[in-house]
Amino acid sequence: MSIAHLSAKLSKITWDIYDGNANSFHRLSRRELALDRAALDALVLERLKAILSFAFENSAHYREAFEAHGVHPSRLKSLDDIALFPELTRSHLLNGLEKVTVGGAERSGWVKSATGGTTSSPISYYRDKTCTLKRLSDTACIDGWYGRVLGDRVAYLWGAPQDFAQAPSLGMRLRNLSYQRTIMLPSAPLNDNVMVSHLERLDAWRPSFLQAYPTPLYEFCKFLADKGRRLPYLAGVSVTAEALYRHQRELIEEVLGLKVFNWYGSRELGRVASECECHEGLHLNEPSVHVEVVPDPALPEGCGHLVITDLWNRATPFIRYRTGDIARTLTGPCSCGRALRRIAGIEGRLVDTIVLPGGRKVPGVSLTNRVIKECAEVAELQVVQKSLDLFVLRYVKGPQFHAGTLDALAANLRGLLAAEVPIRFEEVSELPRAKSGKVRFVISEISDEQQTVAL
Repeated sequence: MSIAHLSAKLSKITWDIYDGNANSFHRLSRRELALDRAALDALVLERLKAILSFAFENSAHYREAFEAHGVHPSRLKSLDDIALFPELTRSHLLNGLEKVTVGGAERSGWVKSATGGTTSSPISYYRDKTCTLKRLSDTACIDGWYGRVLGDRVAYLWGAPQDFAQAPSLGMRLRNLSYQRTIMLPSAPLNDNVMVSHLERLDAWRPSFLQAYPTPLYEFCKFLADKGRRLPYLAGVSVTAEALYRHQRELIEEVLGLKVFNWYGSRELGRVASECECHEGLHLNEPSVHVEVVPDPALPEGCGHLVITDLWNRATPFIRYRTGDIARTLTGPCSCGRALRRIAGIEGRLVDTIVLPGGRKVPGVSLTNRVIKECAEVAELQVVQKSLDLFVLRYVKGPQFHAGTLDALAANLRGLLAAEVPIRFEEVSELPRAKSGKVRFVISEISDEQQTVAL
């Protein structure tokens, strides 16, 4: 251990004592993530029973919802029985946060936070102190899978504005100086001038690890490739916050000369799933979250809705929370030997659904995984449904673009939709970015009224 890392570890211990966080969960997280399958199943079942009982006794929302569905926590005899219980949606949080949140509880140490708001307005929720500490320890242990340890210099190419402190306090500055050791690089806007500035800061900081959103990092790596640059000081890179596509992974790994570690999480749920050193899918953080991939015949084969239960939060319990994300399950063991179940990765979000005349609906994730991936002649593509009878395909030409590319692309889209939809093409220099730097590959502008007319 280097002097810098030893100093960071001692500083962290000191700050934990100062903050009243002396009871670290780090050893617990490390031990539980290494459990065998039988022990994991027993642990998760025990924690599911505990959170169901706690929510039933202390949350007005869950008590009413369970009674309305004719279920009681005592009905949970196996992990499969969780499907008997009702789901929690963003609407429940938006319209009844205080009913979901535990009533009459001591709120000391609670943190009020908000959902990410990538595709809709952020929604508030509460997190208790124990849950916060467990999430921090889970994250530290899982980051260790790709070599990151406390005291490493880390850079974030990041799009969440709430993570950029406008006026950091003295305590925040001292923590960052002593053990956190991070710099934040905004992922939007990301033009050439901004990327030159980011590169200068990275060269000066020389971080060992880089954490980023996939789309901005992909753009930054294209910039590096054009400049003939690499980042030789990097030892690891991880991405999150949106789906990582194969062409993005390939370019990032080629430019940086490192394997990308993909992970999935959220502000509401913490670290949910992460790639290990074998890169054979994302391991679920089962000791802290119970993950269901609920099948839906409307989705591509093998995909399902992610419905997640937080096993720790006793402030605003998240029980069978429908995230809006779509994932594909994996079966069989991972080469790393860990018993944690896996998903292949996040396939996309069920936020934009194509609506066709007659009322038939096609999830946007179906197009994201097939139309976009199978067209090598365009560098970037975005499908926009403007109305029931008009689709716009925005595209950026790739080096293999030719006269028949657009005709083939239109035929591919119509074949997947099984409908002769009208298509208008728009050539652009780059796709429009969200404020975070992310790109929405499928956008539906169909109103509820238009959906009703389609039926």
